[in-house]
Amino acid sequence: MSDDRAYSVQDLAERWGCSDDAVYKMINEGALHFFMIGKPVKKGKRKGIRIAAKEVLRWEGQGNENRPTPPAPGPSAGTARRLLRSAARAMTASG
Repeated sequence: MSDDRAYSVQDLAERWGCSDDAVYKMINEGALHFFMIGKPVKKGKRKGIRIAAKEVLRWEGQGNENRPTPPAPGPSAGTARRLLRSAARAMTASG
């Protein structure tokens, strides 16, 4: 049975337990093949990216001797900045 599903970046990040940015990095480095849906968007926008189920299975190593591993989970850059700002405010308020 073939799986015609196409995953969004957010779907894969959730499936693999990593950030959206980690999936985008894999795409930008050419490690993960993708296609676009919908109308073209302005340069720099990251909308409409989809990854075929066959590509996800290839990446996860099903039927593949050399099973690659997705990036380690971690906070996105935005989350890290928010945490740092919050910690800085707490130190300023207590100090």
